[in-house]
Amino acid sequence: MNASDFSQCARQHDACPFCPEGELSSFLPDQSFVYDDEGSSWTFNYAINRCSSCGVGLMNPMPESQLSNCFYSTSYNCYIKPLELVEQLKTQPMKFSSARWVAGNALLHKLLAGLVALLIGRRFTYTLSRPMVMDTSARFLDFGCGAGTFLLLLKALGYKNLFAWDISSNLEVSTALEQAGITQLPVEFTNNSLMDGEFDMIRMEHVLEHSNDPLELLKKLKSKLADGGEIVCTVPDFDSWCIKLDPKSCPLLHLPYHTWHFTSKSLAILCREAGLEIVKERKIPVYRQYQQSLEKTDGHQFLKRLTCLVGKLG
Repeated sequence: MNASDFSQCARQHDACPFCPEGELSSFLPDQSFVYDDEGSSWTFNYAINRCSSCGVGLMNPMPESQLSNCFYSTSYNCYIKPLELVEQLKTQPMKFSSARWVAGNALLHKLLAGLVALLIGRRFTYTLSRPMVMDTSARFLDFGCGAGTFLLLLKALGYKNLFAWDISSNLEVSTALEQAGITQLPVEFTNNSLMDGEFDMIRMEHVLEHSNDPLELLKKLKSKLADGGEIVCTVPDFDSWCIKLDPKSCPLLHLPYHTWHFTSKSLAILCREAGLEIVKERKIPVYRQYQQSLEKTDGHQFLKRLTCLVGKLG
């Protein structure tokens, strides 16, 4: 790909694609991505716009897949994430129980999960814990599996019908999944009827915001669900104070990899248009998000310690 291909690989949005009454305004102008590979070098210029009604943020112009795929490589951080969590949860049952409690409804279990999180210094997210309440025979797809860490964990814990999909990978990840007996689905999986109506749960851990067309993607994944099936999805919150306080440094934006930036309102519209119902929504406390943002900078040492302390007490 070269600079002359850009006009065919990116589309300009003049209005919000989710709500007709919304107007797009500039949120972060003058952004760019420089691609350099084997002597081929070019720059993709873009801005982040925000809708005045639903609040969604989007990269504008919006790159098509053949352009946005250039942002990634097999050394992208989610493909090289270490697998320590797998071994930790295999050898420490209390952590595994804590993860299950997070997704439960019992008040006692939620209190116990908070206590364990305080003791071990790790709070499990809902998307990590929700799949763990499945029956071990359930058919589970990790869509955007990255390094395959979560699938390898479930395999070690006795789950049998596990499936992996990602837009890219590397030999080490593919080999680990194959040796564990985890089925790896082809890249074109969403573009055909392969395994329609078969999955009890599909997990999307920070995947939707990378999509070129999130509405079309959700529609396709909905067709893959069995009756009563669930999609468990995590996305950054574009309404977060972390972004409002420091949009240029906040890791939640993760530019240029995140092409969409969702709010609760825009996500509700998106799910409704895809024929999905939001059953439960949970948010990460702002001090945790701001702590992550501060860790990306050299200063603010006092605020780093303060948010770390609040995180341990929260």
